[in-house]
Amino acid sequence: MKINKGDRIQYSIVPRIEQYSAIVVSADGANIMLDADNAAQPEVSKGQHLILSFGDSCKPARVISAEGSAIKLEWIENRRYFRVNDVLPIVTKKIEPDSYARARVFSGYGMENARDYTVPDATISPKLWEILVDIDTKLSSLLGAINMQTEGFTGSNEKYINISASGVKFTIKEKVEVGDLLEIKVLLPAYPPLGIVASGEVVRVNDLGNGEYDVALHFSGITDEVTDEIIQYSIKRQREIIHKQRDEGK
Repeated sequence: MKINKGDRIQYSIVPRIEQYSAIVVSADGANIMLDADNAAQPEVSKGQHLILSFGDSCKPARVISAEGSAIKLEWIENRRYFRVNDVLPIVTKKIEPDSYARARVFSGYGMENARDYTVPDATISPKLWEILVDIDTKLSSLLGAINMQTEGFTGSNEKYINISASGVKFTIKEKVEVGDLLEIKVLLPAYPPLGIVASGEVVRVNDLGNGEYDVALHFSGITDEVTDEIIQYSIKRQREIIHKQRDEGK
């Protein structure tokens, strides 16, 4: 969907999910100018990331300048930096430099992983084929659950996180320092279940004073497969948030 001058759109300021209204003053292939005519809007500053939503679409942009209600932005084409907040199961552990493992994706089993379930020919009883299909589906689900358990994804604690394909921010009880290396395992809500394993360097630590630490981790050696899965999840999740807020506002 194209954005045109005069359109009213919604925007949120990353990593917050609250939405505000603005009028499109101008828009081209690289930049967009907004008139944020909402007096209750928070202050926006240069360098911040915004998520613009219009119709069923949402797109990230970076603030170039902001003066009063006028906000000039540039589109962000590199979606590695598209961030989203969520509560997800996550497991973390410290690792040594020589313990770096390749980032990878673990998928559970669902109908997508099964064979073609079309009855092969008239010699096979449709009822028998239905029973075999049911057995195959249940075995696939069981194998998927075993796979996730073996890789350490099940039983993990759900935590509030902020994630993108470039890194993740979360809270842990283990004391860490800037420069430490961590391996994380995150279970993304998908069908079939999707587990992400990645490693990275701690780039920021905030001691919350209650035995917990707010940690920002920058991924290292992440693969295209993992990057694509995180980006797809982040965009899908952002759309879900936008649609839910719209439904609640009706």
